[in-house]
Amino acid sequence: ETGITDQEILQFAAAAEGMQCAYGAVVKTGSGSSCVIAFADNNGCLVYQNTTVAVTEDPANRKKKILKLSGGEVEVNLEEGFRKANQIRVESRGAAVEAVACTFTVSDGGVVGDMQTCSAGCSEGEIQAIIGALLAVIELGPGDQLTVATSPGEDFIRVKITSGEVTINTKDADGNDRTVNAADLLWG
Repeated sequence: ETGITDQEILQFAAAAEGMQCAYGAVVKTGSGSSCVIAFADNNGCLVYQNTTVAVTEDPANRKKKILKLSGGEVEVNLEEGFRKANQIRVESRGAAVEAVACTFTVSDGGVVGDMQTCSAGCSEGEIQAIIGALLAVIELGPGDQLTVATSPGEDFIRVKITSGEVTINTKDADGNDRTVNAADLLWG
């Protein structure tokens, strides 16, 4: 079962194939159900079972669509031409992921102990994971995956590269730009 609600009402109604919803709507899938949020032909977001996601747009940039994932998993599929004219961002606990003509997944891991967790993986193309408090942008390509865990105040952040070779763009203690290959950080 898939339901859609307007954030003002907070009462879910059953979704139907081809149904349109306004920005601000919340999509919630139950056990054994899924749905597709279509942005345009061949460009959309597969919402997996047991997932809750709000569909919004940036008021300052109407071409930027924001999916606020508060539980579960989504898979975004975008063609290069669509990405050139539009922006898609998936926000989850601890990180946000932006598309660069690709296919990617974001999973909200919920809260483990006091840590908020999420994971992201790139199947095709390129994505950027933005880790807020670190002011870091992590570039992921095909086959790359990571998990992020943040403390409530974001004074502790753990990024674990679970697959692939990942580049991290961040700032050093003096505020200078720094690019690090994550493989250089691993001890063997």
